[in-house]
Amino acid sequence: MRPYIFLLAVLLCATGCYKDLGNYDYRDVNEVGIEGIESQYTILSLDTLRINPVLTFTQDAKGDTADYEYEWIAILDEGDRVFPDVKRTEVARTRDLNYKVVLKPNAGFTMSYRVKDKKTGIQWSKTFRLEVKSTIYEGWLLYSDVNTDARLDMISRLDDTTERIYIDVLAQVGCELPPQKHPRHVTYATKNQGGGIYLSAGTGTNSIHSETFLWQPSNAIEYEMQGKPPAGFAPLYVSNMDNVEHVMVTEDEIYYQHFIFAAGYTLPINSIQAEGTLFKPAPFFGFSNRIASNMVIYDETNRRFVGYKGSQTYSYLLQDPPDGLFSYSTGRRMLYMANTRYSNNDVFAILKDDAANKTWLYRMNVSTGITQTYYGEMTGTDIDKAESFAVSHQFGYIFYNVGAKVYQYDMFNRNSKLMLDMGTEKISLIKCQHFNGSSKYAAFEKALIVCTYDPGKPAAEQGTMRLYDVPAVNGDLVLTKTYTGFGKIVDVAYRTR
Repeated sequence: MRPYIFLLAVLLCATGCYKDLGNYDYRDVNEVGIEGIESQYTILSLDTLRINPVLTFTQDAKGDTADYEYEWIAILDEGDRVFPDVKRTEVARTRDLNYKVVLKPNAGFTMSYRVKDKKTGIQWSKTFRLEVKSTIYEGWLLYSDVNTDARLDMISRLDDTTERIYIDVLAQVGCELPPQKHPRHVTYATKNQGGGIYLSAGTGTNSIHSETFLWQPSNAIEYEMQGKPPAGFAPLYVSNMDNVEHVMVTEDEIYYQHFIFAAGYTLPINSIQAEGTLFKPAPFFGFSNRIASNMVIYDETNRRFVGYKGSQTYSYLLQDPPDGLFSYSTGRRMLYMANTRYSNNDVFAILKDDAANKTWLYRMNVSTGITQTYYGEMTGTDIDKAESFAVSHQFGYIFYNVGAKVYQYDMFNRNSKLMLDMGTEKISLIKCQHFNGSSKYAAFEKALIVCTYDPGKPAAEQGTMRLYDVPAVNGDLVLTKTYTGFGKIVDVAYRTR
């Protein structure tokens, strides 16, 4: 019996080891080789990334593009992701890449190039690294009026010697901010959460992301308010006092918010608690660059300066000092007020006595209290016809324009000097840009900005911005930079770092 069992075991083993010789047809597939792609690329945002892969096929001599599908994918590095960043972006569906880079700047990506054989359904891929550097990292922001349409242009400063001009920068980055009309003001407002760029127009105020320049519906100004504003709410401008305090100015109200102590703008602050009614404010506010919470604002209804202390919901009356230079109740109309670096960060205010046709300069230092530092009549050439003003942060000179002429007023000599005549060009803005803190921008802060436009040119490219160095002792202005090709520039700001 045992020999039969052994024989049966041998037969079973032989059957288990039997090689399947069935009728199978093994064929090689068309393999796709991908070359001509570097392992890493570095590019500036808004530049064009061009890659022409070299493709080889083991079973396709022609390599007809119609027989294949192509896809370029960008995957944002996890360490660079901040909500609501998009993780995966389809860049293109073409054989070769010719892509204007609008990916998140100052970030890294894993890129994947995929080639799919339509006949077999098999996909072949190659990955590589992409580093995107920002071209909108820093520079001048110019808010232009182009036939009443608002347009944001940018002079991007890549370094101290390299600049690029981006006309309609929001369109170039793919910003979805709805079209705005009647531009008014642009502000780069720093804050602890990273800051934002505020664009104020006749159709409303919106912020855009300060890194990407992108917008979403929650960037509308009403989302920064604790109560719902009325329909058509359109502030004149938003400005920051420091990294945690912002001020919003409308035609009839001034609002204040502190990002640490309050979530959004609450009640307007242009009222005196004991009086119980809102007064109409002038569209300015003055504050200290050192103690930001305190402000001086101007009550146009009662023609008087009033004070404000941060986080309050009302202003307070200023008492005239016994040995004061002027009364805070002026009876005059405010033309201009600005914060400066001059003489311990004085606030300059220019008021008009309409009945006497005289113009007056008031200076105050705003810190823990409000101290009067200067008062006098301005007697410069055609000062009563001045259209706009700017104050030199370094020397305290007051610039004003009458038509195409720019004058410099010296408050101590009480005289003016014609500095510029722009001829047939019209002046849309004069300004001395205020910077918060950094000495890196000292030269820009000392400069006089003059923006003009040529009515004879197309509205989209009629504007020019010039920067002038302001010398001491009433020396002639020195032109340092000229930029052209903008619309009618209504305001200028600087995106700092």
